[in-house]
Amino acid sequence: MPTKHILVLGSGETSRANVDALLDDYFFNKKDKCVIVLAFNKQASQGQVFAAQFAKDNNKDLLVFANEGFISAGLPQATVTHSSSPVKDAIEASKGNDSEVFMLWSDEDMETANIIGYVSEAGIPAFDLTDGLTKINALKDIQKVETPKMPEVEATTAKEEHPSLFDEEEEEDDEEEYEEVDDETFAIAEAVSSFASLIAKEVVKEMKKDEGK
Repeated sequence: MPTKHILVLGSGETSRANVDALLDDYFFNKKDKCVIVLAFNKQASQGQVFAAQFAKDNNKDLLVFANEGFISAGLPQATVTHSSSPVKDAIEASKGNDSEVFMLWSDEDMETANIIGYVSEAGIPAFDLTDGLTKINALKDIQKVETPKMPEVEATTAKEEHPSLFDEEEEEDDEEEYEEVDDETFAIAEAVSSFASLIAKEVVKEMKKDEGK
């Protein structure tokens, strides 16, 4: 009988009591040979440490995939596989033997989405260990990933990309205002200008007469 892998992945928060209760219920009367698998980079999450302690207390084999030089604090004795891509390698090693993923879901950790993507591609069912082992699917994960918001600076810059559009509108407004001046007003303005020019000429004449005296 092949060994069934129960992969405990992710960094979501949960309690020791919750992990113990859910794993205890899951393994109750199970006859399959199971091994609990943890996969992380440098250090196990608190939920993974709880799962490792459950494995020790209940005589379950424990397998760890992690970077070389990982922090082992809180973890009991385990079979260790060093890897530069621990999560991917753990999932790959668990394909095809009726394995399951117990996910420590976290809305804050973007790696959650990546893990669910790997699990979905591998065809391994996943369950949320922080929510009563409810089943997870890839679509649910995609919906939980928030779209990054555009920073205010970028948003302001985007608005100013086409300043020429606003300039053209202002020029059109100026042209419309010019067109609204009627012929009568224009004639009056022209007459005033001519009259002012005539007065200026007379003043110049008088100044020349004074200079000749």
